[in-house]
Amino acid sequence: MTKENSDLFEIIEMLPLDIQNVLSQFEREGYDYQTCSKYLSILESKGYTFEYSLDSTPFNLTETK
Repeated sequence: MTKENSDLFEIIEMLPLDIQNVLSQFEREGYDYQTCSKYLSILESKGYTFEYSLDSTPFNLTETK
């Protein structure tokens, strides 16, 4: 599995440290709809995006750059 064709949530250890730190903080806060929206905005400003379901489960983390 490569970074280009995978859900980067599955290979967090391969991501840049600043992204790993954001994801760690996100995980500590827990997943609710507002938190997903907040972290999506942060990650988009760093060149990443993800989707999340109605139950606030994040998935499909990808690099947008």
